[in-house]
Amino acid sequence: MTITQMAIGAVFIGGLVVVLLYWLFQIKITTVSVKTPLASISDIPAKTWTELSQKRIYFAHMSVGHDILEGVQNLVNESAQIALDIVEGKDRGSPTRPAILHSEVGRNTEPLAKISDFKAIVREIGDRLDMAMLKFCYVDVRYGTDLSALFNAYRLAVAELQDAFPELQIMHMTVPLCSMPATAKSKTKFFVNQVLKRPTVLDDNVQRLRYNEMVRQEFGQTNLFDLAFVESISPDNVQYIAKTPQDESPFLLGEYTYDGGHLNDAGKRHVGTQFLLALAKGNFSL
Repeated sequence: MTITQMAIGAVFIGGLVVVLLYWLFQIKITTVSVKTPLASISDIPAKTWTELSQKRIYFAHMSVGHDILEGVQNLVNESAQIALDIVEGKDRGSPTRPAILHSEVGRNTEPLAKISDFKAIVREIGDRLDMAMLKFCYVDVRYGTDLSALFNAYRLAVAELQDAFPELQIMHMTVPLCSMPATAKSKTKFFVNQVLKRPTVLDDNVQRLRYNEMVRQEFGQTNLFDLAFVESISPDNVQYIAKTPQDESPFLLGEYTYDGGHLNDAGKRHVGTQFLLALAKGNFSL
């Protein structure tokens, strides 16, 4: 090995040490025990599942929504009590029968377009629905997003739909989170972005947290599925929070995702269970 190669190796190892030390001493992962444990399928009486099976529900979403519904479908397939059809499409003639009708809306990174699309679809079929909901994607809310403008647009759209369809139940949803860096490569990227004053995944999650607090404050006592909360809770009812000297935010647990944002099989089951329970109970808010 030449002197040059040894020098390069030393610099590389030194860099990894710096990143590791930064991660250990600057990024703190703390936990909070959840006072009210997450509910399970067995907590819901058969009568409630029967009532849910008679509802017409519209769910507007993008890719993480597919993950959630895949988890719901697996649970339905496993249960003798739950009879629930899941139908994809936004045909203006739908729904013709009780089901969860769902479709992609708008474009990722353009939440206002999603609101507009959702509003147009519900205006067409709202008189045939019992419940409707819109889920934003994690890429729709990031560092730099105008939170007030987005929330006001959403709140106005909801008010217009409620005026048009007073009997329609609108289920509100918090914005999903992303996981914290877990590999040496992702931690290095996080560190470099911090040094260069570029937004990190924590900065994005903090922004999502701020938006979600607006949603909780406005709708938390009515119809809310707190997706972000569910994503940050372990199966043993512990919430995980990432902290730096400047900020803190819950995050999507690594055990629930394969790429930092979308759900793996465990995540689909975990989130799908709580989503299904929220539909059955009409609310999820802790």
